[in-house]
Amino acid sequence: MAYGGTKAGTSGSYSQSGMQGSGKIRKISGNRGIFAGGNLPPGNTDTIDYITIGTLADAQDFGELTSIRNAPAGVSNGSRGVFGGGDISSPSDVIDYITFGTFGNAQDFGERTVAKGSVAGCPDGSRGLFGGGGPITDTIDYITIASVGNATDFGNMLVATNQLSGLSGSSRGLFCGGTDGSTTVDTVEYVVIGTLGDSADFGELTLDKNHRAATSDGSRGLVAGGFTPATDNIDYITIGTLSNGIDFGNLSAARAYFSATSDGSRGIFGGGSNAAHTKLDIIEYVQISSTGNAVDFAELSETRNSLQATSGD
Repeated sequence: MAYGGTKAGTSGSYSQSGMQGSGKIRKISGNRGIFAGGNLPPGNTDTIDYITIGTLADAQDFGELTSIRNAPAGVSNGSRGVFGGGDISSPSDVIDYITFGTFGNAQDFGERTVAKGSVAGCPDGSRGLFGGGGPITDTIDYITIASVGNATDFGNMLVATNQLSGLSGSSRGLFCGGTDGSTTVDTVEYVVIGTLGDSADFGELTLDKNHRAATSDGSRGLVAGGFTPATDNIDYITIGTLSNGIDFGNLSAARAYFSATSDGSRGIFGGGSNAAHTKLDIIEYVQISSTGNAVDFAELSETRNSLQATSGD
């Protein structure tokens, strides 16, 4: 999940060099963090569980996705969380959604323009973008989060990329790392979410990795972990400035295939696989505005990797 704007619960205007104009800040994160889907021993799951990001406590049951799948992308407008794509027994075009304030199962939203897993998601509080994924593609499509319906073509990535991660800051969406089909990459590309078009070069991360986790506080983005080999690295980038990643700190252990979300202040990392490919139930956190190593938060309701996170309410 990618947070955009100011910290949750505030409002105002937001403009950055390279963005088209300024607009009202939309709340697209919150204190309820959601972890959805993933892969368990021995197969995929439809589990949705939740945490209260401001309180250190284990995840609890929220409901179930409409289909058992792993590696979807998650986007949010603060009240509704939407999960697009993923893998069932093959890549999926399913889009389903939850309402953060109401416990229960996900409901059908529509379909993506392509069936892909290991997708990246970038929201701006109105639109949600889904980019890349496997089988490897350069497709970016979008939805209007408040209105159920099928996704629409947005544009294309500079390079077709799979197993990437996404984050956003109000009007800018970033696609980070992944693989181009022959090698892992350190590239970061960006789009202006409110304007249809192709992505442009943003900069480079400190490492070339896939299966990373990404989140932001609206101005600073974090990109963590990844294979191959597994790493505990956390990079940060300033979303409003085209630039390269800078070292932020370290996870408690090297891992990949995990997911991240934020309440606009605290960045949360959940699940994944360690260097020995053992699935994890770990949740840990950092303060996004400062640098430093991740600290233990609690545990997921199930040990799993290839899950997706978002937040709201």
